[in-house]
Amino acid sequence: MKKLVLTIFVITAMFVWYGFEGKSSIAKPGSEISSDMSPTNFSGADLTGANLRGVSLDGVILCNTTMPDGTINNTSCKN
Repeated sequence: MKKLVLTIFVITAMFVWYGFEGKSSIAKPGSEISSDMSPTNFSGADLTGANLRGVSLDGVILCNTTMPDGTINNTSCKN
């Protein structure tokens, strides 16, 4: 299960990275940047140090997910 989650995380990170590398989003001084993530399952992911500023996490599954500030987010866990 951990390998599956890691694989999903890596694939998602690659799409995000190559999207920015392709200059699909160009920041200009003084502009605000926002981004919406497609529905993604980050259950068990470690996002420590990730820059999520301006990213909407609506629809993203966060269960036992370590957030950038080190806290654990369990808001999407099914009990």
